[in-house]
Amino acid sequence: GICDGVEYLPEIVRGIVEGAAQQDFHRRMRKGVRALRRYMDLKHHIPLATRAVLVSTIYKVVSEELSLDQYLQKTFAQMIIRLLKRKSAERLPIVLDWRPLWKVLDVLFFGKARIPQTPLCPYL
Repeated sequence: GICDGVEYLPEIVRGIVEGAAQQDFHRRMRKGVRALRRYMDLKHHIPLATRAVLVSTIYKVVSEELSLDQYLQKTFAQMIIRLLKRKSAERLPIVLDWRPLWKVLDVLFFGKARIPQTPLCPYL
């Protein structure tokens, strides 16, 4: 039913927040973000306050952690963008500086320093 997703959301949020606090980005936080994506794909509602917590937590990791690999940066940045998309007239009760996230996205998608997905053969 409609209420089925409500019981999973606190567990997803806890995984993301605790993963960020423990700097367990590859296991706990990635798993939480993946679960959140599935949760959102199923069109479950996420309350405004919960969205604000998730956005601020993931934003802090993406913009401040230098040890993140590019795959996780991209995955987390895409989740931030998805959470920020306005589905209702209500605004999130947070204000984010757009420059740090833009720098990450710029390097990931347009930068010359990005690592190619497949290694190039030096003989081609």
